[in-house]
Amino acid sequence: MNTNVISLVSSYLKKDHSQHDKASKLLIDLWLSCDEEQRILIDNVFKKMCDHTLTDIIKETSPQHYKQVIKAQHNEACNKKYAISITWNIENVLEVRPSLTAQQAINVLHELKYNHYTGMDINWTTVTSACDRLYPIASLHN
Repeated sequence: MNTNVISLVSSYLKKDHSQHDKASKLLIDLWLSCDEEQRILIDNVFKKMCDHTLTDIIKETSPQHYKQVIKAQHNEACNKKYAISITWNIENVLEVRPSLTAQQAINVLHELKYNHYTGMDINWTTVTSACDRLYPIASLHN
């Protein structure tokens, strides 16, 4: 971070109002030119320097530019594909039905993956139901 930016932030913190507009513009340009990781790093540096994040400073000094900041964050979030996945494995199936073999547990997982209803989540109840459907308890004792 160049000394120009630091001196402008310093003047902002000292409430040097003659520098506010210049500081705001420079800080906004700096913030908007960074990617999300860099923004987090910069916010952390500013937080340590002055108990304010750069985002807080922009919000306080220039509400109209803060809207740009929010819009940039929103656009970044929309452009990224956020996804999560929950993994069910053989051990989970065997927790429900310890008497199954590894291959039978794999068959249960296959059943859950390929034969579940889209509106239905895979959970302990559906795992148990799939076990019961494929390997009824009575048939295991025969």
